[in-house]
Amino acid sequence: MNIHSSRPLESDEPLASSEWTMTVDKNESGYYFASVARGGQVLCRLSLNSHFDTREAAERALASRAREWIADFCGRPTSRGNTRDEDRKRAEGFGGGSEQ
Repeated sequence: MNIHSSRPLESDEPLASSEWTMTVDKNESGYYFASVARGGQVLCRLSLNSHFDTREAAERALASRAREWIADFCGRPTSRGNTRDEDRKRAEGFGGGSEQ
């Protein structure tokens, strides 16, 4: 699921860009968890210590938490450094992502 598209309009939460995605699964104990990926690479797994009545409720709660994590991750100095390094490699023709 695209994390940016599930954001409530009235929310003050940070908006994740479209390169971020999240998959939601349910474990054998009945808890939902999410894998958060950027450009197809999983960078984080999240879980909430709550049981949800529906998958949709779990997805909303996990998406909210994922957007908070993404905002924190993108604000880290090492995250910005990695982005610059990927941009440099792409400019030099060494890959670092697909061109669109």
